[in-house]
This record gives sequence, structure tokens and C-alpha cells, in this order.
Amino acid sequence: MAGATVGTGRGGGGTDGGEPALAPPALAAAPPAREATVVVATPRFRGNWDVPLTARGRPLPSDLRHFVVLTPPDQGCPNCRAGRLQPRGAKGRKAVRDWPYGPLPVHLTIEFQACWACPDCGLRIKPKAAWIDPGCGWTEPWLPVTPRLARYLEEELRHTTTVTDLSRRTAVTRETINELIDRIGKDVRHAARHDLLPAARIVGLDGKKLGKRKFRLLVATDLVRQKLLWCAPGEEDTASIVDLIRSLPQWRDIEIFVCDFAPGFEAAIREAYQGLPQPSIVRCLAHVARLFLDAGHGERRRLARRRAQGKLPPLNRIFTLRLRDMAPSHRALLRKLKDSKPTLFKAYCFKEAVYGVFAPGVTAAVARARFARLRRWMQRDPEMASVFRAPMDTVTTHLDQILRGLEPGAVATNNGAERVNGGLDALNAATKGLAWRQPERFLVRALLRHGGLTAAHLDAARAARLALEPPETDRPPHRRPPEEGRRGGAAAESVRAAGADARRRAAAAVRPTAPVDAGADARRAPA
Repeated sequence: MAGATVGTGRGGGGTDGGEPALAPPALAAAPPAREATVVVATPRFRGNWDVPLTARGRPLPSDLRHFVVLTPPDQGCPNCRAGRLQPRGAKGRKAVRDWPYGPLPVHLTIEFQACWACPDCGLRIKPKAAWIDPGCGWTEPWLPVTPRLARYLEEELRHTTTVTDLSRRTAVTRETINELIDRIGKDVRHAARHDLLPAARIVGLDGKKLGKRKFRLLVATDLVRQKLLWCAPGEEDTASIVDLIRSLPQWRDIEIFVCDFAPGFEAAIREAYQGLPQPSIVRCLAHVARLFLDAGHGERRRLARRRAQGKLPPLNRIFTLRLRDMAPSHRALLRKLKDSKPTLFKAYCFKEAVYGVFAPGVTAAVARARFARLRRWMQRDPEMASVFRAPMDTVTTHLDQILRGLEPGAVATNNGAERVNGGLDALNAATKGLAWRQPERFLVRALLRHGGLTAAHLDAARAARLALEPPETDRPPHRRPPEEGRRGGAAAESVRAAGADARRRAAAAVRPTAPVDAGADARRAPA
């Protein structure tokens, strides 16, 4: 039912006589060859000072309106190939929004036949059901927009913008945009359950705090493609991480998980893959360096609190920099620390030695030998043992998982997940806290922006979902079916019955009662 004929819209056709046609912007697609009705903007106040005008002083159009008659492209019956489709029933109309013509919103009024039937085989075709066909270019089911406008809105949602701003720019209602986001969410979840999204071999797991509320978010990232796989609200506990892992697309085929030293990650991975081939677990090298860096900063802050020894220079920058990246002034300050603060100087040297153990390009065997020498150094120096005992014990416990990231074909750091976390933080700030207000819609916005979901992925996911689900399930959940709102329906009857019961109970509660006569029963009793 994709064919159409164009009718003439009511009112004038085009601009006033003698006025040159409005030239669309260079980036705007040319409108289809249809006769259009131009609706001129009317001033809200007396005078024309607040109405946009052309170069000749004529008012600019506010929107374009088209009238389309929807007819079958082929009158032959697709079932028996012999009969001709004939119209049955009354005609209906549907108002939808189309791709904007430059800054002008475009309104489409589609007129369709209620039903087309074949007199030979009895086949009946309803246009509303035919609109779900992916090849149809007129309207989307349950959405008052055309497919190309829906695709335009999807592309705009990939940017850090709010729904209100997008509604203001495209003149599409916020409810329609939110319905489109919910529809994309259903498509993506269906595709993830049925293994229709791209699989990931190496996945980075991390927890993220968003905004000033410290909203906790669990994030899974494909470290090979540097794209977001999934995110969900939750703490770094075993149950939440298990739910996150089992919601990933093709999660049984994941080979390597890269995570930090939080205790919930390893337990959740073992529980999620219980009875299945266990994936490898790699501890992030960046978090290894961070453990020793935080311990060095703790020693710096401890010495800075001892004002009796003199005020220490600002050493935060020095402890963060590598020795090869230091400026001459920082090197001079470090040489002064060797004599004035030997503990702080040795802490920096120990931190640099840790970076050298797990440097890029170092094999697992070489890193294991260097780490053994580092442990012997710490055992001989009591001061370093007091400063770095906690991170050294943590690294010793997970040394095999750390060195597993240095093997060929593995990923040693979780830097891809940290990059995606920064993008999620920016998206949450741009959408004014969408992560804790509407987590499901935040997931859709995050996947559109950082997940690498192309238009082909979304089309394939939606076609697969509609092939398994009836068209009625695509209706937005907040819209009631028509029979629920009819006068005298089952829902209205139940509401009236409940109201009558409530009124009877209220009347019984306030009804006056006669005084109780204690001797009445005794007088009525037989002698």
C-alpha cells in the first residue's frame, strides 16, 4: 500500500502572485513534487513587527501542508493473481509530520480506504497494517511522523540535546519523540535477547558515578571497537553485575573481561558463567598504577600536615607526572626532595618502578621478574613497606590476572571504558539528569551516541521484532485501547460499581443508630 496520488490542498497554492519562490537552505533536502498549501503566519499582536518578512516585505510561511491519497500501487490481488482489489468500507484520514522543508515544518494529511478486498479469493488488506511494511514511505505505526522524519529524529538524538530542544527545533511534540525513544528501546532489547547486535570478544566492566547525586551506573564497553555495549543503574555488587552481564548481546561468546579490583566483579563473572566455559579475567593496569599513586599521595598529605617541619611545595603535579615528562623546574624540585624529604623521594622512585614493571611492550615473564625485585626492595626498606603495603598486597593477590593482560591478543587496560564513562557523564549533564530520571531512555540515548548502532542495525532489529510480535504490541503503553474509554464498557461499569460501593460504605458509617435498651431482650424472653 505504498502508492499515492496527490490532491490539491484547501486554500491558496503557493505564495502570492509575483513573489519569487522561497529558496530552501543548502543543507535541506528538496521537498517532494506535490502541490502544497502555504499557511502564512499571523501576528500575535497588532502590527506586523513580530512576523518574519521576506525581502519585499511579505510575510514568510510558517508551515507547509500536503494532502495525499493512499492507493495500492498494483490493483491486482497478491494472493490469487487473478482478481482486482476493490475498496470496501469508508475512507479515513491520518495527520502526520514529514521531513521539514528547511526551517518550515511539513504536515501531511493522508486519506486512505478502510479496506481493500479481492472478490475472487476474499483477501482483505487494511492500510493501517500495511503501513508497518519497512518499504512503506508514508507513516510509522502509532507515530504521527513519516519514516524519514523518524530517521531524522534518530540522528538528532545521537547528539547531546534534550527532548525539549529537539521538539522546539523540529516542531514535533515531546510525547512523539519519547514514543520514538521507547520504540528504539524495545527494538534494541529484542535484538540483544536474540543475538542480533554485534558481538564483543573483550569487554570492559566498570562502575561510574554520575552528577552531584553520585548516581551509580554499571557500564560494559567493547574494548576492541571502543563502543558502549550496555549500561544499567546499580551498585558494584554481585547480583547487579550478573544482571548486566546476562543483558549483553551474545554474552556467552565473550572471551575476556577487563575490570578493576572491586571484589564484586570476579564473583559475578563466575556466577554468570556457572556451568558454561569460564572467560578470562584481566585486572586493569591503569588501576594498578593508581593504587600506588594514591598511596604516594597519602604519604605526601601526611607529611604536609606536619607543619613543624616546614611548608611543603605543591607536589601533586610531580606525583602525577612521569619522570620522562617532567619540566626542568619539576626535576629541580625533585632533587631538593632527595635531601629534605627522603621518604617522599623514595615514594616517587617506587611509584616510577611500578610503572616500569608494567610498561607497554613488556612481556608477562619480564614483568613477573621485575615485580619480584620490587617486592625484595620493599622488604629491605621499612619506610616503603609502611607506605605501599596495602597496594603491594592487592597486586600480589591478583598478579596472575594482571599479567594475563600482557599476553598476545589481550587488552591490558580499561581505558576504553573510562573514555565511554566520560561521554556518559557529558550526556547526563546535557540531558539534565536523564540517567536517574528515566534510566531506560538514558540507555537508548547512550547507545545511539556511544554504542555504534547504525541505521541498518535499528532497521534489522525492528523488522525482527515485528516479525515475532503482533502489530498491536507496538502501541505505546500509556495509550488505552478504544474500548476502555467507551461509555457503558466493562471498565466504566467496574468504576461505577466501585463508586457505588464506596458511597454505601460512607453512608453506613455516618448513619445514626438507635440507643441500646439493655432490658429489651429480657422483656422479650418467655417467662
